[in-house]
Amino acid sequence: MARMDDDPLSGTHPLVAAWFRERHGKPTAVQAGAWPVLASGGNLLAVAPTGSGKTLAAFLDGVSRLASGSYPADRLSILYLSPLKALAEDIRVNLLEPLGGVRARFDAAGLAFPPVRVSVRTGDTAAAERRRDFAKPPSVLAPTPESLSSRLNSASGT
Repeated sequence: MARMDDDPLSGTHPLVAAWFRERHGKPTAVQAGAWPVLASGGNLLAVAPTGSGKTLAAFLDGVSRLASGSYPADRLSILYLSPLKALAEDIRVNLLEPLGGVRARFDAAGLAFPPVRVSVRTGDTAAAERRRDFAKPPSVLAPTPESLSSRLNSASGT
């Protein structure tokens, strides 16, 4: 765990860290505790109140790894399991907005950002979309628990 005077974003890609600081300022307590553990490759169970930044902490580490190339963008690198009620908002606020902001930072620096593809899977996901994700996996897959269970228990994997 990082000491209190250490920068919790020191293990994060510099442009990702710059985006976070510009957009959010200082990390929350759960983010400051999580990022050094995640950056070192450790496992983490973050327990904190709703709205404390847990989801952004997890996604920002993943975005950093995609940006640095340590997670490949051309195959499934991040699996985010979420109940349906929170899924759309979690993805929009904590993944799509950060990805857009980080991509803009890369563009401004004249650097290429990997082609990250995000797919959300619910019970309503069309069969054609499920087959597309199977044939060309997204970088980030965000299913509900029920749709992940269906996928894992399906003979075809779709």
